[in-house]
Amino acid sequence: MSFVQRSRTEVAKSILGGKEEVICHRGSSQFTRGAGSSACGLAALNFARVIFREIRASGQEDGERLLRVVVKRQTVEEVTSICSGWTSDVHLDVDDIYKIPVFEKTLRLEQTKYGRPGPDEFEGLLRDLQGITSECAAIITRPPEIIACAKISASGRDVFAIFDSHSKPDYPDGSGLILNTSISGTAARLAKMLPLDDRLLELTDMQWQVQLLANYSGHIFVPRDLDNSMESLTHSLIDSSLEILALRAQFLDLKARHSALNSKNKRLEAEVQDLRDTLHRNLASSHTRSRPLKDGQTSLSDSTKGTISPRALSKRKETTFPAASCTHRYNYQSSSPSGSGASKETNSNAQSPTSVRSDGDNQDLLALQVQQQYDEEDRHLRAQREELLQMQLRVFKCGVQAVWIRRQARPRGNYHTCLPLFRVQTCLVQIMPAFYHSRRTSALVRWLFRVSFSDETTRMEALSE
Repeated sequence: MSFVQRSRTEVAKSILGGKEEVICHRGSSQFTRGAGSSACGLAALNFARVIFREIRASGQEDGERLLRVVVKRQTVEEVTSICSGWTSDVHLDVDDIYKIPVFEKTLRLEQTKYGRPGPDEFEGLLRDLQGITSECAAIITRPPEIIACAKISASGRDVFAIFDSHSKPDYPDGSGLILNTSISGTAARLAKMLPLDDRLLELTDMQWQVQLLANYSGHIFVPRDLDNSMESLTHSLIDSSLEILALRAQFLDLKARHSALNSKNKRLEAEVQDLRDTLHRNLASSHTRSRPLKDGQTSLSDSTKGTISPRALSKRKETTFPAASCTHRYNYQSSSPSGSGASKETNSNAQSPTSVRSDGDNQDLLALQVQQQYDEEDRHLRAQREELLQMQLRVFKCGVQAVWIRRQARPRGNYHTCLPLFRVQTCLVQIMPAFYHSRRTSALVRWLFRVSFSDETTRMEALSE
């Protein structure tokens, strides 16, 4: 190995003599010109294009002269000059790079090979290059690096030229150009530049990104037939301009869509913010409205136990019915069998509180539920009152004892109860001794029946008979 400290003629003779030469020009790396980390693909394809041009310009008869042109500084700088126009760090695939006009017009893809990096694999790739009669080049990709290996026919011998736009320990000051006539030596150099980590093969669950590191691809290119006439160059320039124009139109379309999407996103963000503000106001209003309810016995703020007890809305009181000027009051809350059943039903309803969900956002719905709860309880209370009124015992005033006596209601049938008659008979038994010897006893009895049972004359007449 040697750096370019000797004359190019000595280097060319050494290469043709079967020695490996490593050429490094200081400051010729792709990073020197401010290129991005993914510009190595451009440099590799540009190396193939420049070498093919120099071979056709110099001819294959004078191999020493051709090698002197290949190793000179101006050639290497021309190869890496294309990197200065690409500052992006996005890694481009070879299939995408060679389709740009500068490469599509000068290079033709012959075949593609895939395999695991290693001396044997690379030796097979070099033999494929050797089998092609014309000059050719293999663009080798082992992510994330892309390098080029060209076959040059010089003085009847095949010289393999490896170009790497990165700086490596063997060529730390710039890009590296390694030339060798040995297939095995060149394959060993490629395996050293693109080593395979055997530990990657031991991973059974590795992702596809890791699998790429354990494989390589080799795109083999040959030169296209070039027409250097002015008409051909003009046609190529027009094609390139049209393609650039199409890309610019696509860029403007994407830019317009991007602007429209940004405007839409801003509008949607404003709407979302308005909805959030409205929600916060509703929550604050809900909290304010729910405070009076928390002071009472009805809980509306807790959605997990938001129940409303009918007893909390209206407490039943004992129903009393006044009897004229009498001071006695009678409680009929459970005075009869039917009344007891109604009371049990009401108590059952009262003991089974209706659950009302409170979502905290819609106070109108909550108020409607409370109103419906109140109306339902009001209907139950009114029905109970009507039932109690129907079960109320009417009273009459006994003319003998001067007290109010309950008159039994007739629940079913056409029979007459005997309670009023029994009470009157009791009164008569109590006062009859006083009138035992009076001739007006019969008149008194008739008078008592008339006074006490004035509203039931027909029944009394039947009983008197």
